[in-house]
Amino acid sequence: MQQLTSEALRLAYRREDDVVRILLPLPHTPAATLRWVSQFATVTNATLQSEEWGADRFQSTLFTGELQILINIEWLCDAIWLELIAGGDNAGDKLWDWCQKTLGTVEKPAI
Repeated sequence: MQQLTSEALRLAYRREDDVVRILLPLPHTPAATLRWVSQFATVTNATLQSEEWGADRFQSTLFTGELQILINIEWLCDAIWLELIAGGDNAGDKLWDWCQKTLGTVEKPAI
């Protein structure tokens, strides 16, 4: 698995309703998953707070200094996505704004 970079993330994130999908290949092992999440935290200047494993999924909570974000990696769905914890009615907008500020803008949000 390659190093996760801010450029790779900038090109790979898309908004879908109140979540942000990360359109990158999923990590293949538990160690690779932990490395990916750690690299994501480093690239976004966030702090890892917790992690939880399920049969076919992984979740980790990040704190950005202003937001708590849940990273979801699910192998059955072949998907990585972010969602805001306790974001209220405009959670999708807050998360999208954070992504654009932190990762850079993408051409068009996929809503």
